[in-house]
Amino acid sequence: MSGEPAFIGVLRESVEAEVTSSVASAALFAALSAWGPRVPSTFFEVVDLVRGPLRAELARRLGDARAAEIEKRIEQRLRLAEMPTGTVSAAPREPFADAPTHSMPRASGPVSVQVLAGSPVLETLVVSALGPRRVELSDAPDMLILDASDAPASWGADLELRAHAAPTICVYGSDLPEGQAAAKRLTSANVAFLGFEVEHGVAPILDLIRSRAE
Repeated sequence: MSGEPAFIGVLRESVEAEVTSSVASAALFAALSAWGPRVPSTFFEVVDLVRGPLRAELARRLGDARAAEIEKRIEQRLRLAEMPTGTVSAAPREPFADAPTHSMPRASGPVSVQVLAGSPVLETLVVSALGPRRVELSDAPDMLILDASDAPASWGADLELRAHAAPTICVYGSDLPEGQAAAKRLTSANVAFLGFEVEHGVAPILDLIRSRAE
């Protein structure tokens, strides 16, 4: 994501150095959602995110002790990044036996995504959680996401045309009235799509994007 706050990139890399990429992206998405209406951009805001929502999310998934260890190492990496001569590569990184080897990114680059929603919240969180190596925003996307949890006043008269042009269609909130209406419209236009219920969260969509970028 062009213009991404530098500390978010450092944070994402730090989390991915500690846990699997699937857990990292899901935890970051949930923490950013809980932190506030925008992406933190300063060192102190990111530390606030790490000590609050991110630690809580990691504790929920991994336990308090492991979350405390990860929080400490993330803060070390963030402080090194804040130093004029510090580099992320110089930060301590301890391998874990249960951490799988990460795949190299595809030569084709990040997955282009467009989110149709009432606000830019979901697209901002998705790009922040996955990073520019895996996802970018585009008006001619590989993946079109209809966010029924934050649906616009209208999906637009050209929804079917836009859907036909995108290789993959995701309806987030397919269990909601707005999602059901969008799904019915797509089905009538013979457009294949993947439905995701809000009770399962956005993690399955993040996994889908990541699997196509790695």
